[in-house]
Amino acid sequence: MEIVKKCEWCHKTFIGQMVTARFCSSKCCNQAYRYKRNVQSGKCTPPDSTIDLSTLSRRVDEKKQFNDTLKDKQFLSPLETAELLGVCRSTIYNYLGQHELKAKQFRGKTIIRRSDIEKLFDEAPSYKKRGNIQKGKKTHNDYYSLKEMMEKFKISKRTVFRRCEQFGIPQIIEGRRTFWKKKDVDVHFAELLVQYDLKDWYNAKQIEEIYGMKRAALNKYALRHNVPRIQFQNITYFSKSHIDNLKRLAKIPDGNYYTVQDIVKSSSFSTSQVRYYVKNEKLSVKRVNGLLLILRTDWDAFVKRYQASHLSEAPKPQEPNPFYTIDEIIEKYKVKETTIYRIAKAQNIDFFTIGDKKCFPKTGIDNYFIKDNLTPELTEWYSSEEIQSKYNMTYKQVTTFVCKHHIPRKYVGTKPYYSKLHVDKEKNILQPEDDFKTIEELMSMYQMTVHQVREVIRFYHVPKKRCGKFIKLSLHDFNHIIEERKQGIVPAKCNELPTDPS
Repeated sequence: MEIVKKCEWCHKTFIGQMVTARFCSSKCCNQAYRYKRNVQSGKCTPPDSTIDLSTLSRRVDEKKQFNDTLKDKQFLSPLETAELLGVCRSTIYNYLGQHELKAKQFRGKTIIRRSDIEKLFDEAPSYKKRGNIQKGKKTHNDYYSLKEMMEKFKISKRTVFRRCEQFGIPQIIEGRRTFWKKKDVDVHFAELLVQYDLKDWYNAKQIEEIYGMKRAALNKYALRHNVPRIQFQNITYFSKSHIDNLKRLAKIPDGNYYTVQDIVKSSSFSTSQVRYYVKNEKLSVKRVNGLLLILRTDWDAFVKRYQASHLSEAPKPQEPNPFYTIDEIIEKYKVKETTIYRIAKAQNIDFFTIGDKKCFPKTGIDNYFIKDNLTPELTEWYSSEEIQSKYNMTYKQVTTFVCKHHIPRKYVGTKPYYSKLHVDKEKNILQPEDDFKTIEELMSMYQMTVHQVREVIRFYHVPKKRCGKFIKLSLHDFNHIIEERKQGIVPAKCNELPTDPS
């Protein structure tokens, strides 16, 4: 509900927060209060009687009463301290947080002693004018302008003002231009004119070209490894020797040693594996400029022992080579080099290095690209797209179908092909209509109960198809399962042998 009132001082309408509100603002309230005091003292005569001078707003009276109570109080709250000093309460809390005022903090109450406030002014330092700005005329020969300092010392505008503020060099402003004394500037800016030999230093652009590191990554890297740096002509330079040593590109003083990076590049070992074997095999090592150097003879002997223990059969020159090189795999199966490493990692296929070539066992590679022990009579194949178009299946349905029915497959490159014979058999294309029987027909042919027939269907994979309301089962596969069970053989695709129905 809005309470529309009319101000007794300015006669403007306003929405009052309380029913007893008489003035629209504190300004009108204060002016009415002063007017009342002047009338009571006889300094002026009221021109009209529209204003009730007997009472004014509660706020003015309470403020006067509040100020009177502060005169004799020795202990004040933050709000009372703010009223005493003429600032807001948040400023008082800032002073307390900055330890400029002393206070005692109780649970739910903060007390400030009045004497502590008075001591601040007894021991106050002399007033300092903020900034070092001077206005007036000057001699141009004894002063630098902003542009001259930027050109001479090769620094930015921001750096000029920051350093002048840091060293307390006074500014002289003439119109819109700023000047500094040459004498003071030359003393504090002399270090910026020192000439460095930049042959032993990298700048950020050079490091990005050599190592591919962006500016943000370089700053974090240099800070983490405490890389020395210098500032010259507004460009930051980093120590060349430290960067090279950290990046493992420093020259090896002795040719009889390997670095960890050299071993990783020329073998299948990772950095953590190299360090693990060096520690456990107790190989001879030394450190030079932060680099771990491994004795060549010790490492070569370890590699020979490792290959002898991890490879069951070493390649014999007289027999057919049981290993593929990367080039042979790429040429035979039409795949990329990265795909070969991915397959080897996924299938746990060990590989090793002979000279500059990496070799893979033929059995592991061939088993991956030719799955399910394909027989020679499988000469016709479907691609995934052909199965989708022929049987109106989606890609997801095709993948589920071939996994569920164990369809033999082969790979040409990375593209899979599926046996046409098995796909058509599962889809009931090659089997005649008479080769399928209902459950009742199988019961009468094999003298079995309905539970025994369903038990066989549940435990073994029997092809079936729907004909109207009935489901028919493959007679050929059902007969094959029954014969194997009578001989005590567990048919394929079965985890346990159920009881013989006969």
